[in-house]
Amino acid sequence: MPPASGTVQMGVRHWPGMRSEYAWLPPTVTATQTKPYQIGVSFTAHRTAIYGLDGRLGYSDIRAGAVFVTGAEEITWASVREPSESLEIYPSQDLLRSLGGSLDAIEPAMAVADATVLAVASMLRRAHLTGTAISDVAASTVAHRLGSHLFWNATAGCGSVGGWAGCPSRPLTGWRSSSTPGWLAR
Repeated sequence: MPPASGTVQMGVRHWPGMRSEYAWLPPTVTATQTKPYQIGVSFTAHRTAIYGLDGRLGYSDIRAGAVFVTGAEEITWASVREPSESLEIYPSQDLLRSLGGSLDAIEPAMAVADATVLAVASMLRRAHLTGTAISDVAASTVAHRLGSHLFWNATAGCGSVGGWAGCPSRPLTGWRSSSTPGWLAR
């Protein structure tokens, strides 16, 4: 269960192939950052959240469950009027290399819907909130699934169990929300 209003809760957990960082923060006008090379989920909805990316300020409504994927640039959140609950996942370089990719090959995305990322983040969120252990085998399996999801299209069996061999090695496309401002669509 998320903490009471006004209470900050943060935690870092290390898993085979990835690290996860959970945060529950009260509303703020103090800048916070989403670090580079993460895959994150906002579990809370936000109206007119103000953020900076690529040296520009923007604002957006964010629905609960929205996925954010950062490349080399961090996102600076300048103002968030509601409590914020989020989980960020940082895949390891070793994991990504084992899948034939790298951090630089991950396509950035802002406030998009992605059921696979939401499912992985929800599982890790529960581990953070309850202190539940996840076995190394289960965590490694989840990390590999997330990594493969970031690199391969989920068509023609690619990204499914046993379907990785022979899949095209290209980043996912079409992740950006249709409401993403044009200056974010690189």
